Amino acid sequence: KKSMDLRYGENPHQKAGFYIEPNNFPNWKQHHGKELSYNNFTDMESAYSIAQEFDLPACSIIKHANPCGFGIDKNLKNAFLRAVSSDPISYFGGIVGFNKIVDEQVANELIKPFLECIIAPSFSSKAMDILQKKKNLRLISANDGNDGMTTMKSVAGGYLLQDKDYNSFNFNDLKIVTNKKPTDNDMKAMDLGWKLVRYVKSNAIVFSDKNQLLSVGAGQMSRIDSVKIAIKKVADNGLNLHGSIMASDAFFPFSDCIELASEVGVSSIIQPGGSIKDEEIIKTANKLGVAMGFTGFRHFFH
Repeated sequence: KKSMDLRYGENPHQKAGFYIEPNNFPNWKQHHGKELSYNNFTDMESAYSIAQEFDLPACSIIKHANPCGFGIDKNLKNAFLRAVSSDPISYFGGIVGFNKIVDEQVANELIKPFLECIIAPSFSSKAMDILQKKKNLRLISANDGNDGMTTMKSVAGGYLLQDKDYNSFNFNDLKIVTNKKPTDNDMKAMDLGWKLVRYVKSNAIVFSDKNQLLSVGAGQMSRIDSVKIAIKKVADNGLNLHGSIMASDAFFPFSDCIELASEVGVSSIIQPGGSIKDEEIIKTANKLGVAMGFTGFRHFFH
């Protein structure tokens, strides 16, 4: 049943509504700001879901369906600042998600840029007072209630239903296939990158360290183009990839991505494996002194 009309669909000329199953209630609440649009809902879900993957204070920033910033820290304000540093230009107008209560300290940072929406488990009263100074800023609190185990998408003539792509991977099952083994910091960074890459439109490439997202290559028709874009964005944003990891949502069909990653300082790679060229890929990684682990399953996201 229709729960509410939305401002519009993907574009202003498209009508849209939010529907829920009978006798159900949304697991979120809007406290402030203008009406939600279709795109806000999809980005809010990603922003909140990513942050909930982590135990440490975490912040995720979504822009046009892809994460453009992510950071973790012992302090939520610093997690937000790390996320901003991932892409200090693209985060303007983004959807920001947190896994902890937004307090006054965080709110004083959030009020500075233009943001579309902030979603978090809750907001302190002082944070709410600060953030409500921005008339149109949407403030959403959400709980961890089960929002269903399946996803549905309409296509010509019907609907597609599938199991949600939950992150159930046990990192103890990661198969290290190279002579060089990842360091403890590499493993932490690979865990972070693998959790993030499933929220990036395929072909998806993520560069990260153990604390934050460094760059994203999203939605390209070839995997090498995603790698090239991610590398370029790192340089544009004043970051560097020395000692970082590269995560890929699917296997590498050729060695060129491994070679590019090595050139910019990547120390470890996490990917599903399963290509007919796996032996060649492993051989290249060994030659370049790069560690690599196979998860055994992919994370396509369309």
